[in-house]
Amino acid sequence: MIILALDSAGAAASAALLDSDRLLCKATETGALTHSATLLPAIERLLDTAHLTFADIDLFAASAGPGSFTGVRIGVAAVKGLAWGAELPCLGVST
Repeated sequence: MIILALDSAGAAASAALLDSDRLLCKATETGALTHSATLLPAIERLLDTAHLTFADIDLFAASAGPGSFTGVRIGVAAVKGLAWGAELPCLGVST
């Protein structure tokens, strides 16, 4: 099962691809751009690195807090939108 996980509740935005419990690749963005500007490009880079496509993802996960309210909203909205578009499940995970 391929899982795309996002954490945007803190100052850094992170994304990871997992194959069940095995980490395939990860990215952390701490630049001057906001999470809304860095998460989707980071996801694209992860998929390229892992030689996967959105069609390979089976589950989406996002940090649900505690943390920055705006950051949590960005990550949850990204995951919810991707999961809804792919008709796949998503879940929130405590930071």
